[in-house]
Amino acid sequence: MMVPAVQKKLIDIVSSVVKGTKNMIDPMMGSATTLVASMENGLNCYGQDINPLAVLISKVRTGPFLVEGAKQQAMHLMKRIESDKNDKIEKEFKGINKWFKPVTQQELSKIVRGIREEENLNVRRFFWVVLAETVRVSSNDRTSTFKLHIRPEDEIDRRVFSAIDVFALHLDKTLEDYEAHTVLLANSGQLVQESYRAEVHIRIEDSKASIYCPTKEPFYDLLVTSPPYGDNKTTVTYGQYSYLPLQWIDLNDIDAKATEDFLRTTLEIDSRSLGGKLTEIDSEKVDELCKQSPSFLRTRKAIEKVNDSLVKKVDAFLLDLNQTIANIFEVMKPNSYQIWTVGNRRVGGIEIPNAAIITELIEKNRESWCQQWNGK
Repeated sequence: MMVPAVQKKLIDIVSSVVKGTKNMIDPMMGSATTLVASMENGLNCYGQDINPLAVLISKVRTGPFLVEGAKQQAMHLMKRIESDKNDKIEKEFKGINKWFKPVTQQELSKIVRGIREEENLNVRRFFWVVLAETVRVSSNDRTSTFKLHIRPEDEIDRRVFSAIDVFALHLDKTLEDYEAHTVLLANSGQLVQESYRAEVHIRIEDSKASIYCPTKEPFYDLLVTSPPYGDNKTTVTYGQYSYLPLQWIDLNDIDAKATEDFLRTTLEIDSRSLGGKLTEIDSEKVDELCKQSPSFLRTRKAIEKVNDSLVKKVDAFLLDLNQTIANIFEVMKPNSYQIWTVGNRRVGGIEIPNAAIITELIEKNRESWCQQWNGK
């Protein structure tokens, strides 16, 4: 688990020991846990993720911190929602009637219309984040896992609630958390007026394709990240988790790269993540990966003995992860530091030693990077 207090302590150690640590990157940032921890040390923070919902949440969590404005506009928003007598459904997508009762669709539409009237983009984003959780709780999804699973029909019939009331409750709680986070940053001297005093850059980006770098030369002093434990289709399906909320959010408020293409199916975002495409496995690259990581080779052989068909998804995930590691080294400065929070998983009853495999892949990429750097 990515524990914020642990990340903060590790970042504190590196920042205090390695003077001049200035620019950090998380290429698999999720909801910006590492960026938030880095902000308390005044670092320039750069984060990217393939999931538009993660990018939205991260943008809200990293400012600007318009607490008083958000509080005031929240009152106006609730008045607009409560006075809305229009029953028009604002969104239309495949499966809407499966995942939402008609009355829930109407109430979510009132919230959407109310949010759209907010003029300040940053405050709108804050409201969209609250709506995202409201959608998740108000849907007919079981919500007990990250995967989309419809509730039993009798359970759906028994559920009686108001999506507007759910939104109001989450709005109050999120405003409290928002204010507490803002106070924490202000007390640590990291805010100038309502904005973080250093740089924050958050992007939708595929890290196995590229890591954003603002210069042509290696730029980052510190990497702090946590990769998924395996391919998102079968481990933690963040894309499925995000699918229903993103249907109700105006994507253009998130990022120019947040398009409807991300919502073609419930599996689209997970398919774009690490290990998401099983059809693009290069056997020569798998052989090379086995040479780079003895732990991967041993594990792969063990899985083949149990169930040969399961090997493909392990290959796909680690090939993508290795490419991401290679991309990371392209943008890291000499003598920079990397902090990885890693968890293992099981495939076919065999534990995948991700910590050992990733360590070996990092060492091999480091060797290649050093040879390349010394050649320059």
